[in-house]
Parts: sequence; structure tokens; C-alpha cells
Amino acid sequence: MEQSIGVRKKGLSNSSLKMIAIFMMLLDHISTIVLTTENLFVISYMPIIADSFHFLGRMAFPIFAFLIVEGFYHTSNFKKYMGRLLAFAFISEMPYDFAFVGSFFDPMLQNVFFTLFIGLITVYFVDRFKGSTIIQFAVVFIFSIISIFVKCDYEIIGIIIMVMFYIYREDKRALAAVMLVIFSFFAIVYNNWMYLGVFLSMPLILMYNGEKGNSLKYVFYGFYPVHLIVLAIIAKILI
Repeated sequence: MEQSIGVRKKGLSNSSLKMIAIFMMLLDHISTIVLTTENLFVISYMPIIADSFHFLGRMAFPIFAFLIVEGFYHTSNFKKYMGRLLAFAFISEMPYDFAFVGSFFDPMLQNVFFTLFIGLITVYFVDRFKGSTIIQFAVVFIFSIISIFVKCDYEIIGIIIMVMFYIYREDKRALAAVMLVIFSFFAIVYNNWMYLGVFLSMPLILMYNGEKGNSLKYVFYGFYPVHLIVLAIIAKILI
């Protein structure tokens, strides 16, 4: 046992990154679902806490996107991997709408699992057509349009981020440079300084050591819809 610990690589494993992303996502959703409840603003510093949580929460999506692309390389069954993402996209939709809109169905915005699913399909076809840049570009364009039509979270930017993680997977310097440009564009498009929090995700992603870590295969899948329901109920109680 001591010998196996000694050969562990420095940096962050897949499970470590996943837990960090889950925690940052939780902070973000506490901010947007609970701390925006009007009754809480009687506390003068509450908006500062809400903004801080939301800023840190911007770290979550790039990390999840990166891990999905890593999953693409390591999965033994792509169809099951794809099916699992799609299944939880539908499972999470009602909790997502309930938490963010207050109803159980709203066609105007879909949860992040749909983004990750569309991004995964995009990466699959980009990988399959390695020999043709034109077809690869067409694939990214088509699925980016689909993400806009579906109105999934992060839409086209989310898809492009996942494709860039695929393309520059073996070149960390290029990846950092490309993400610097994309994240800057991200903040400009959303016209919100809090989206600069996405930059905090890159140092963590670059620390990825390629190891699986603890088995947390279904932790994110189950945590996502459950925590949305819990936070929505808390918000309703505080109204």
C-alpha cells in the first residue's frame, strides 16, 4: 500500500477536479437560487456574498467540460457514456426549471447536461473526421447551431470550449492561450465581470495528472438534480 502511494503523480486527479467543480457549482447555484431571495437582502453584505459565490461558480463548467472530453478518451463504451449524459439531461430538466424558473417546464433554457451531451457528440464526430478540416468545421458549426436552437446552458461557447479541450489536449501551452481568448470572449458576450471567474479554472485543469482518483462515476450525475431540488425548496421557504 505504501508503495502505491509513493508512485502517485503530483497534481489533481479526475475525482479531485470533479469534487472541486461540484463544490463551485454548488456555490454558484446557492447564489443564483437562494441568495437572490428578496428577504435575504435585509442583510447588507448578502449581495457581496452572492456575487462572490457566482464569481467562483464560473469555474465549474470549464472543469466539467474538460472532464467530459477526458471521459471520451477513457470510456470503454461510448454509447453508454453518451446515453448516461442524455438520460440525466432529461432527469435533471424538471429540477432545473423548478429551481431557476419556478415551474416544472420551461422550453427557453435547458440544463448543462444537454450542453455536455451535445459537446460530447461534437467531439466524437470531430475525432471521427480527423482527415478533413472542412468536415470538422461543419460539424462544430452544425452542433453549435443545435445548441442555440435547443437553448442549452452556455450554448455555442460551451460547445467550442469542449472542442478546444479535444484539439489541444496534448499541448497545454496552446490550450492555455486558446482558452485565454475564449474566456475573454465569454466575459464580453455575457457583459458581466463575474464571468471572469472562468479563468480560475485553467490553473486547476493544467494541474490534471491523468489519474482517475477515487471512483466518483455517478456522484455528479446524482448530485446535480438533487441539489437543485433542495436549493429550490430552501428558496421557496425563504420567500
